[in-house]
Amino acid sequence: MGKKYLLGIIDNSIVLGEIEIRTWNGYPEFSAMFDVGEAFDADYQNDEENIREYYTNLWEDVDDAAKVKWTSDCSITFNDWLEEAVSNSTYRDTKDCSCTDLEMDFNGTTINFETVSCGQCDVREYSTFYKMQYTNRKAFKMFMYLWDTYHLKEIDEDGMNDLKIVEELLKNYEWNDGKSVETFIKNHLEM
Repeated sequence: MGKKYLLGIIDNSIVLGEIEIRTWNGYPEFSAMFDVGEAFDADYQNDEENIREYYTNLWEDVDDAAKVKWTSDCSITFNDWLEEAVSNSTYRDTKDCSCTDLEMDFNGTTINFETVSCGQCDVREYSTFYKMQYTNRKAFKMFMYLWDTYHLKEIDEDGMNDLKIVEELLKNYEWNDGKSVETFIKNHLEM
């Protein structure tokens, strides 16, 4: 796994970028991925009907093997499974935060970020329609240049030098680093 950075904020969404260098066919290969997460009130008490609908839809979307596993090898019924799922769930459980999970206090409200886009999404498209608040505009442009030029290709010495500059410019915004990330979010998120 590579290093993930907060690249900026667009309205109530965070934009993350991840960089990885791995050896492939005997050479260093560059890879980049992006995640966009939309803020939501993690303390919101969604009504039981919506949570029930979420789990019913989830049930309909999974294969038979998952259904057997969820019903403890058929020792409980779908209705029993559904009741248990609904009674043990919160609003946050109905959100996919797999790529952008960060629970934090925002002006007295607990927020988290639902992953709304991930992988090879071109985050520049978001900033075309909305004004992006960059953690570092130069780093963002260099990050995108690296993606455009080297993604899933051999990265040369010039690219490695650019990568070092990007990592230096974004060192305070590494995703799991905490304080600088949360401070930037608190100062720029529109909620």
